[in-house]
Parts: sequence; C-alpha cells; structure tokens
Amino acid sequence: MRLKILVFGPLADAVGGRLVHLDVPETPPLDGAGVLRLIGAAHPVLRPLLPASRLAINARFASPADTVTPADELALIGMVSGG
Repeated sequence: MRLKILVFGPLADAVGGRLVHLDVPETPPLDGAGVLRLIGAAHPVLRPLLPASRLAINARFASPADTVTPADELALIGMVSGG
C-alpha cells in the first residue's frame, strides 16, 4: 500500500517539499506509531524531528494506536515556535 503524507513546518524544510510517499507492506492494520517508524526509516533526515512532531489522520491529531488505512489523509506536523 502507498501512503501520501503531507508534511509541515521544519519537516517540510528538511525533505525539501510538503509531500512524502511511503510504501508499506500489506500487513495487519498499521497504526500511527508504525507510520512514524516507517517514515523515519524511509526518510532518515526526519528522524531527529519525529519526537517533537504529531501525526494527524483525517485532520485530527492521532494517537500512536490509531489505525491507518490507504484512504486516510495523513499529515505530519512539526513543532513550530511563535505566537
């Protein structure tokens, strides 16, 4: 399955764009924590930024246990400062 992940903040700067693709095997349900692990493996430049980032599924912040499907809209939001 192929996931499309929108990236924001410093994450977008790190990958040089606002979109990354992630090819994942067709396995039992994938969860938010698994998506983050796979993103770190596929995009090593993002690894140091992931602990301070949040995954959103369908415009809602996700928990590590939330299930991800190919139909979901995924976004990875990096921490930003300012007011």
